Amino acid sequence: MKAVELPIKCWATWVPEDGAPRLESVPPMQRRRLSKLARTAVSVVSQVAPQGEAIPTVYASRHGEIVSTLQMLQGIAAGEVPSPTAFSHAVHNGVLGQMSMLRGDRSQGVAVAAGRDGLASALLEAAGMMIEGAAKVLVVACDEALPAFYAATLVDDGAFAVAMLLEVGAPRYRLEAVEKADGVTGTAAVRALSRLAAGTIPNVCFAGERRDWVLRRVS
Repeated sequence: MKAVELPIKCWATWVPEDGAPRLESVPPMQRRRLSKLARTAVSVVSQVAPQGEAIPTVYASRHGEIVSTLQMLQGIAAGEVPSPTAFSHAVHNGVLGQMSMLRGDRSQGVAVAAGRDGLASALLEAAGMMIEGAAKVLVVACDEALPAFYAATLVDDGAFAVAMLLEVGAPRYRLEAVEKADGVTGTAAVRALSRLAAGTIPNVCFAGERRDWVLRRVS
């Protein structure tokens, strides 16, 4: 699929300069159990998705709970037994599950890990859900800064979180695959998305593995 149109009703973003994620809607006891990555995801979701409303969700993350996973692996290497909480954070769809429970939403949830193409892949998955009849789909993408342990082997795209609510009848955006065009990723991409939402730039070009992706408003 080279291009697809997406009805995006609203979106919310978080980047480090925004400060601590806002979690006023999460009860204190549950808030303490959230990892740093889950906090950023929950903070943006709470701004676009009504509490308790059943909405299918697509979650994308390049590295997932990489900080928690590294800590768990280092503990295992030192002879420690991992806690159930640490293990649950290491599962790639763990954040998706936490969001579902906090929202009381038992709708379909899909977790994708598509490298640099994560957000584009999530949007394509959401478009497929809407073609199959979903009136609304929630798209969430997030990552956290990589631990120094991985500095020599992985590219750090920085910390970010973005949530988009797709809904039939909303303003339409076009996501199109293009040749490599100096696209941005991670924190930089989410900053650009904020400017696109505000109407100060005409499009955003996301960097992908083999191609880039351009998102622009068409109606």
